[in-house]
Amino acid sequence: MLTYYRMMSEKYHREPFSSSLSGGRWNPKAYPMIYTGSSAALADLEYLCIRGTATALETWYVVIYEILESELIGTLEKQSLPKNWDMLPHNKATQDFGKLWLIENSFPFLKVPSTRLHLSFYPEEHNLLVNPGFPGIPDLLKVVDVRKFVYKLGN
Repeated sequence: MLTYYRMMSEKYHREPFSSSLSGGRWNPKAYPMIYTGSSAALADLEYLCIRGTATALETWYVVIYEILESELIGTLEKQSLPKNWDMLPHNKATQDFGKLWLIENSFPFLKVPSTRLHLSFYPEEHNLLVNPGFPGIPDLLKVVDVRKFVYKLGN
């Protein structure tokens, strides 16, 4: 059993399989994808880096998922990373990679490195991409808990 974490806003946390159509590092617009982290701290760090201090103005929730079958998780090997995969802001190469993964629909989860951590921490610390369109995804990715989270920034 593997545990993954996702930050969600107060508005959307009751829809744990929802995803934005606005795109991200690993998915272009109109290709829904769920981003989770291998630890609550990484999931929190990702959101803090993306949203900045505005995170302190909202109430957030950590959605905790479990995956029972680890063989359903693919791993993007370091040597297979798209060129400039960690560029800020993200580039089209990572979005094209993610789009192809979503279209192929061969497995529901993909382990990728976080741009917030040095690559030497991967694959131990990682983000997990979830294909929300994969058949039976609510049965493969179980919501086991939802916890309120408030960012406390400053001293």
